[in-house]
Amino acid sequence: MVEFWANSLAAAHQFRPVPPGRWNHETFYSTNFRDTHSTYTDRVAFLDEVEKFAALHHRIPPRRAKAMDPQHRLLVDLAREAVQDAGWERRPFDRSTTGVFVGLSTADYKDMTGARLTASMLADGSLSPNANDPELLAAIAEAAKAAIDPPQSFSMAGSLLNMAPATVSELLDLGGPSFAVDAACSSALVAMHEAVNHLRTGSCSAALVGGVFVNLTPSALVGFSRVGALSPAGVCRPFDARADGFVLGEGGSLAVLRPLDDALEAGDRIYAVLNGIGTANDGKGAGPMTPRAEGQEAAMRAAYRDARIEPGAIDFLEAHGTGTTVGDKVEVEAIRRLRVKSADRPCYLSSGKAIIGHTLPAAGAAGVLRTALALHHRTVPPQPAVAAHPELPLAEAGLAIATEPAAWTPPPDDRRRAAVSSFGFGGTNVHAVLSEAPEPESDGEDADGARPWVVLLTADGGELLASYAKRLSGLVAADPALTPAAVARTMASRRLLGARLAVMCRTRTELADRLATAARELAAGATGRLAPGVYAGTAPLTPEQRSLAFLYPGQGSLRPGVLRDLVARFPALAEHVRPLADRVDERTGAPVTDLLCDTPGPGAEEQVSATRICQPGLGVAGIGMTQLLAELGVTPQVTLGHSVGELAAAVAAGALTPDDGIDFLIERGAAVTSGEEPAPGTMAAVRIDAAGFEQLRVGIAGVWAGCYNHPTQIVASGHRDAVGRLVDRCRARDVPVAPLRVSHAFHSPLMSEVDTRVAAHVAELPVRKPIRTLISSVDPAAPADPETLRALWSRQGSAPVLFRDAVDAAVTAGAKILVQVSAGDALLGMAAQTPSARGLDSIALMPAEPDDGYALLEGLGRLAVAGVPVDLTPLFEGLGVPLATLPPSPLATQHYSIRRTEKKAEAARFVRKHEIPSPAVREAQPAAVTRNGAPIPVNDVISLLREQLAVLRDIGAEPAGPLDGPAVAERPAVAERPAVAERPAALEKAPEKPVALEKLPERPAPVPAPRRTEDPKIFNEVAAMVGKISAYPADMVRPDQSFGADLGFDSIMTAELIAAAKRRWPDLELAPEQVFGIATVGEMAQLLAEALGVAVAPAPVTAPAAAPVPEQALVPRVDAKRAEVADVTKLPEVVQFEARGNILEKVKVANPYYIVHDSVINARTSVQGRQLISFSSYNYLGLSGHPMVNYAVKEAVERYGSSVSAARILSGNRALHDELDRGLAALVGAEDAISLLGGHSTNVGIIGHMVGPEDLIVHDALAHDSILQGCRLSGANRQPFPHQDLAALDALLTRIRDRYRRVLIIVEGVYSMDGDICDLPALIALKKKHGALLMVDEAHSIGVLGARGGGVGEHFGVDRGDVDIWMGTLSKSLASCGGYIAGRHELIEYLRYTMPGFIFSAGMSPPNAAAALAALHILREEPQRLKVLHDRAATFLRLAKQAGLNTGPSAGTPVIPCITGDSVQALKLADTLLKNGVSANPIMYPAVKEKLARLRFFVTAEHSTEDIETTVDLVARHLDPARVPQPA
Repeated sequence: MVEFWANSLAAAHQFRPVPPGRWNHETFYSTNFRDTHSTYTDRVAFLDEVEKFAALHHRIPPRRAKAMDPQHRLLVDLAREAVQDAGWERRPFDRSTTGVFVGLSTADYKDMTGARLTASMLADGSLSPNANDPELLAAIAEAAKAAIDPPQSFSMAGSLLNMAPATVSELLDLGGPSFAVDAACSSALVAMHEAVNHLRTGSCSAALVGGVFVNLTPSALVGFSRVGALSPAGVCRPFDARADGFVLGEGGSLAVLRPLDDALEAGDRIYAVLNGIGTANDGKGAGPMTPRAEGQEAAMRAAYRDARIEPGAIDFLEAHGTGTTVGDKVEVEAIRRLRVKSADRPCYLSSGKAIIGHTLPAAGAAGVLRTALALHHRTVPPQPAVAAHPELPLAEAGLAIATEPAAWTPPPDDRRRAAVSSFGFGGTNVHAVLSEAPEPESDGEDADGARPWVVLLTADGGELLASYAKRLSGLVAADPALTPAAVARTMASRRLLGARLAVMCRTRTELADRLATAARELAAGATGRLAPGVYAGTAPLTPEQRSLAFLYPGQGSLRPGVLRDLVARFPALAEHVRPLADRVDERTGAPVTDLLCDTPGPGAEEQVSATRICQPGLGVAGIGMTQLLAELGVTPQVTLGHSVGELAAAVAAGALTPDDGIDFLIERGAAVTSGEEPAPGTMAAVRIDAAGFEQLRVGIAGVWAGCYNHPTQIVASGHRDAVGRLVDRCRARDVPVAPLRVSHAFHSPLMSEVDTRVAAHVAELPVRKPIRTLISSVDPAAPADPETLRALWSRQGSAPVLFRDAVDAAVTAGAKILVQVSAGDALLGMAAQTPSARGLDSIALMPAEPDDGYALLEGLGRLAVAGVPVDLTPLFEGLGVPLATLPPSPLATQHYSIRRTEKKAEAARFVRKHEIPSPAVREAQPAAVTRNGAPIPVNDVISLLREQLAVLRDIGAEPAGPLDGPAVAERPAVAERPAVAERPAALEKAPEKPVALEKLPERPAPVPAPRRTEDPKIFNEVAAMVGKISAYPADMVRPDQSFGADLGFDSIMTAELIAAAKRRWPDLELAPEQVFGIATVGEMAQLLAEALGVAVAPAPVTAPAAAPVPEQALVPRVDAKRAEVADVTKLPEVVQFEARGNILEKVKVANPYYIVHDSVINARTSVQGRQLISFSSYNYLGLSGHPMVNYAVKEAVERYGSSVSAARILSGNRALHDELDRGLAALVGAEDAISLLGGHSTNVGIIGHMVGPEDLIVHDALAHDSILQGCRLSGANRQPFPHQDLAALDALLTRIRDRYRRVLIIVEGVYSMDGDICDLPALIALKKKHGALLMVDEAHSIGVLGARGGGVGEHFGVDRGDVDIWMGTLSKSLASCGGYIAGRHELIEYLRYTMPGFIFSAGMSPPNAAAALAALHILREEPQRLKVLHDRAATFLRLAKQAGLNTGPSAGTPVIPCITGDSVQALKLADTLLKNGVSANPIMYPAVKEKLARLRFFVTAEHSTEDIETTVDLVARHLDPARVPQPA
């Protein structure tokens, strides 16, 4: 509505081409008017995204939503918005007598649903015996199968017009009349006339009235083109000399209609008053499409008779105004006749069709909306520039057309009045007369700009909330009517959605500014406290995580006038407080009401401190506020009180009624002063623990511990002189102490006599079993049954207050948010000092000094953000604050359609049978994957170790002799390889017997042996393997292509190629070091042929397509019992691994792996008692070992144990897990997240779960091992692209994307090898261009990049939804162990129930989850750590470059390499640094290319500048510059 009115004032038309998503308009567009199946226009005013719908919000099943006509869906949304705008969404109204009256006339969706049936009748002879074509019939069936969903159980209901209003009635539970009206273009106003009749007869008390129209097929355009009603120019110009027809529009509107008296009595915001309505028909005329002035005049006169005013006595007329030549002339003539006697009253003539086009059955609804808003805003909306029409007697009729917005001046002696006309094909005409609403009695508090308000915005998600806050900020800044009070009341009237924003404000400027701030922060992924007075959350906490504990203070906390601002401002609170206070006044004879609710006078402090007034006064404040909170939807799960506050807590828990509670407090207060007075006493607060207090009071008789407030505060109570001596002793020993101003030594044996008197009242007290957890501070472990409570309260006055233990008990009972309900915040301060409650949110609702309700409103806003179902509407009762017109709270929508619009790899073409072409030769596809034959991950590690050994051998580090154990074992001869037939390789069958192998030389030369025969088969099989591994088309592999430069192979892919060859030929023994010098595919084929005893013929430039390689037949192996096979200690890989130690000895370095560290590792570490500067851990923010993290871990273990001992899906889920998942999602800026046990296994698990053999994975060449392992285990094709070379990635995807079902691009946010940052915006653009999925591994960027550590997404400020899978680890910045996946809620929910690595693994251990949660909290609270981290990293990088070290492309991250140029040099340098007190890890081939071997330094926020200077100096002095490739 806001946007509609803005467009009306701008008078800018919305005409544009038919959206391509509706239909292929080229098929139906023709400038040849004689083309009977075409339209001559391509201009429309259509809605965007009409197939999107918030079905989840409305609780409509997806199948039903898909079958629902988009007109039905639009109507459902409009109904929700109309009820929300009326302020009825959270307000009770008589739903049983509320009707729905809707204008509808077309059902394009029904036509689409039955398209196959209708089209089939064209081909099966149903319509004509001349049209019977079985082939066409079959083609139609195939086309329909590809284009639309078949009918289902919801299809009929989803396409019937009457089901639109019926669905609204169903979803809103409305029991009044509900039906659709079809009167063509006047349908909506006929529906309004029907609603008026029902309201007048009493058959309904309120009505939703309007119309909708959505155009889904070209039928309307073609039909109106046949009668020439559409504008060839594509512009609708009503009452204009250039008018040539209308433009087809779309839309809908619903108004809430009820009797005026009812609306005034209910305090509704009224846009306009409907004075009268009239309907008539043209009768017999020139034809069904030709209007008659007589019929239109009759309808108008009927409306004015109904309104009981002079015909035409209006100031503004929203005409039917279609812009057709005949239509405009007839309408103006009818108006002229009507206004014969009222032409002297000037009237503006208008038609919204000039802006939004003709919405057919909804046109009247659009006219009513435009007119009602004009009356409401007292502004005449303009028309676009008009060329005067000489044949229209506008002046004679007293009509004028506004071309600029005009202030609407009221006529003398009358209200502002307006009318709406709507005329339909077939001659049904309707006219409605409206007037402005009565003036509201007062603006109440709306004009007061000094008081605080809480504005509570909600939306269906964080992104929607951010955009909504931004939009609202602009509206508030621009419109003086949008005061904080009006906006707050409007938002309070709406139901809460999941994402919530609470904004405290006093002025319009403050509100606009804070909304803008919130929008920016939310867009950056921030939640929690975004700024002073601004709180946000993207999803409600679970009920367990928002469990409330209400805290009630005891004597000493009450101040005079504590309620005066609240009861004066909020009548709802006064309604609860006044009866209680009056009861106390009557029973005590003291002016408690005045003392608490009025401005305090002289002596008020002393009066309110008196026990007989203070105790019931605390009850008035606490119980009254509790009753208000319950009315607002805020109820506790746990209640507890300090001392006498426990009785207000008992009322909140349901153990006492409010009246019984206040009566008991009156009796209890009187008991202190009635009868014998207790011995004079006093109290003093001592800052000391319990044991220290007992030592302090040794030798001082008559002093006791009266209150154990928290672990380091004891309140002493006793005789005055004894307490005085204790105070002196404290001061002598420098123990902080503060004497208290109290009337008696409460909670000491001196009060025993008072307890006796109180017990008599307690015995008669009607105590009930609490309905909530009630914790007594007399004995927190005691049960809360009535008898126990009576016993506890009978000795409460002399028993010590065990508040510390009560807080512990509340936390054990599940309390997560502590709320001090009344009289200050002292209890929250005590709780914060109690270890069990540290970290819990705490909220004080009533400060000791009046604050005009700020604390109450802010606290309610925070609770709402947390997920508590807060309803603020009672706070506005009686205030006279008006509703404001604001955009509806945004809902998350999903796409639903029977149209199958998802594009296939190749569009289907439907042809006659005789046109079907002969089968074409298909391009070869990548070879099929057999998971059973895949090597297990440990073999990959062994392959890598072998390659490392090969490197060391080549540099002369290996011992001269061969390794112990034969590299190739002797074995018996097996059958010779069968002869190869002369036919294409793609059609060959696999040999039925194993291929014979010749014995391999120990060190085969890279140059192939002389060929014996000419045979391309091995090359073709190698090409197929290459295609499978690299995703390079197998039929395009050439012998001269290099593995690295041309095919993008890395060392891991080489190992995969060897493994594939071994699966193909099980007897093949080929180690990675044997292919170390192989550069091209041809050389590899020749090497394999040599090993297999087969020569290779030169392969053609374009190899024939390779057939999938079948599984080799299972035959007995004659070598099955050899030691190298059956003894694990003799396995060749084990033997070769043992040689690694010898190699390290030859290089003369200590083993750099598995060094035992014996302390927390951050900037420093300890190894065998030696203190080292550590650059070998990624404790980037220094949070591992942080006291808060350590405390959280201990608390988690104490509460949950060391393990959850089950999978989360079963019984292993804990609140910690859910909170961690939400926290991770919030940090990343994603909708949802799940946490897993290990970082490496997270990548392996998610990749393997998301892609398979039909898919392709493309990843950066520097992707780390977990990504590569995930690729291998997924069975998908894999292709690396050069590091950060997105042009190469683009070219690769352009070439091969269409060969695969799904493509997954995987990159790292910060590359752990080079320390550079991925170009995420460019990657997102490529993902969208090629229709790929994008996964970002944030192991080294989460907690490192972004203003708040939100990672690379926050760093670049991208829409987090543009990345499909966010992966990260908890072991770097987040001080824990594990991994997580974040992304769209639908994906995460799918993974929660299907991902094997998640559902079949035990849940993360409580200490790990708690550590990560604590780290997230510190990250939010201490963002300065990030700045320090980046400062330290920049210092290291700057000094390293100044020292001439090659740091590669590292920039802006704490990962900084020092490239040595070979693996041995890296080993030696790491060893030297270790001996000199610095720990840094070497990275060698094959983890990186040999020429890029390096040391890697992880900088942390804990490092000092001295640490960095020392390390860089050591590296520079011990690195041989001659052997290091220097940067250009």
